[in-house]
Amino acid sequence: MHAELKRFDQAIKADTSLQTEIQSNVKDSAGLVSFANERGYNFTLEDLNGAAASLDTKDLDKISGGAGMAPVMVVVVVVPVIIVI
Repeated sequence: MHAELKRFDQAIKADTSLQTEIQSNVKDSAGLVSFANERGYNFTLEDLNGAAASLDTKDLDKISGGAGMAPVMVVVVVVPVIIVI
């Protein structure tokens, strides 16, 4: 995973207000990239889509079932998955 994308993921997991902002304001993958870039995280839509494409079956099972995933993580991961599919 791209280092900046990983840093953004860690920030989301640690900050509930950031989670709420994403859930309220981000509608698609491009919006998530813009949201992150505006806050100093430097990654592209291609980086995000690449991370989604690299998910294995176990990761996808977690998303579809919600097992052990924070709700915002589903937003971060599912949005690109929808685009990739």
